Amino acid sequence: MDFKKSGLPQHPLVEKAFNFSYTALDKLRREAIKTTAFRFEEMRQKQHEILDAKKEAGDITDDQLKLQKEVVDKQFALRAKTIPMAVGVSLDKQFLSHRVGPAKYLVDNSDNAQPETIAAILATDAARTPVDFREVEKELGTAVADLVADIRHMDTYHHGSADHLKASGDETKRAFIAMMAAGFEQANDEISGLLKGAPPGTVKINREGGQDDLVTANLGAAWGVDDKLQKALMGSYNKMSVTIGSPMRIELDKQGLPELVKDMSVAPPTPQLPPPANGNKKPPNKPPKPPGGGMSGDVF
Repeated sequence: MDFKKSGLPQHPLVEKAFNFSYTALDKLRREAIKTTAFRFEEMRQKQHEILDAKKEAGDITDDQLKLQKEVVDKQFALRAKTIPMAVGVSLDKQFLSHRVGPAKYLVDNSDNAQPETIAAILATDAARTPVDFREVEKELGTAVADLVADIRHMDTYHHGSADHLKASGDETKRAFIAMMAAGFEQANDEISGLLKGAPPGTVKINREGGQDDLVTANLGAAWGVDDKLQKALMGSYNKMSVTIGSPMRIELDKQGLPELVKDMSVAPPTPQLPPPANGNKKPPNKPPKPPGGGMSGDVF
């Protein structure tokens, strides 16, 4: 992976963080190759078991069993050779989307993107253990390591992230907003691809419960740190809402602060009534009254 072609600022610290993060992928690469190879071996053995069962049932002869097992082994041997390349392509794509993408989002949408903040975003996904954090501090400095620790904390305990974010420094806030927004952009692209060509109404996508309020709270907690970046997050969030057909939007209230609102122009899906049983009578326009009379019934 060539840093000079990454689109990131050609700053020594940013380049060092880029290379540090990409090198950390080697550990994941080796683990992923082993895991995939193990899974392929399990599949190969399962195919052998199926063939053995066919032989026991008298569906195939000994010669047919031997021949078909040889075919299975050759097929899996060919597929196994593609594992390293397939894993490498997948991890490179993940590196660009999950590490470089958020860093570039900050650069493109911030009033004041600092090298330490860009470096922290690049390194965050590579820091998962205390040993990793010490390595970040050793290679990229204490300022970057502190930012990484803050981001990791909020990512792990996201339901309390707004309180932590409010007490954090400006660069932590910038990094967290950029990573949230970049996540919405990535999800929007993936969902748009999923919906493309699908018949209307066949794919339904909902946000995780409480996510709308959580995003708004996080944005409010970081409000005032970076006007350009804040507006970019609102735009990325609202664009995704449109894509999934959600009426929820983040807008500014009269005090110029972010608030969650419902776009009343987005109509809920129209319920489809079942066809009448005899094919002639129309379904009633109103549901029958509940027992006991009145609007709700006297039984309640």
